[in-house]
Amino acid sequence: MYFVLIWQHRELLSDDLKVEAENSRGGESKIAHLSFLTSAYKTRYYWFEVLECLRRLSLAIFIGFAPRESAAAPSLGILISTAFIWVTTELRPYKDTADNTLAIILAYALMLLFLAALLIKVEATDDDFVHQEDFFTVLLFLFLF
Repeated sequence: MYFVLIWQHRELLSDDLKVEAENSRGGESKIAHLSFLTSAYKTRYYWFEVLECLRRLSLAIFIGFAPRESAAAPSLGILISTAFIWVTTELRPYKDTADNTLAIILAYALMLLFLAALLIKVEATDDDFVHQEDFFTVLLFLFLF
């Protein structure tokens, strides 16, 4: 649905001057109802929220259908996360530099989460309590810092 809404107004949304003119109109703007989708992004990346929704949906769908016994779900999570890390790093779609940096950091954190899930799934540590405690400490360190 986001795609359809944005596609209808793509000519206005992709032009900086037209976006500024529409925003100055206030209540009469043709694209004011789309600002929640586009306001955080640079004008040329007005469509990026649609891509973000595709990322979330692909993670949910592909991982949800993977068999519980296999390591496919965390592996797919790593692949999808890595692809979107590359896209976010290359495009830097957010207007604010801090938002771009935060998006990249969080994307890496998500990938590390899937890596940890993969390590747990393949039982990378043995049953020794000390090894499991060390593994937990490393994971905790990664996710807190």
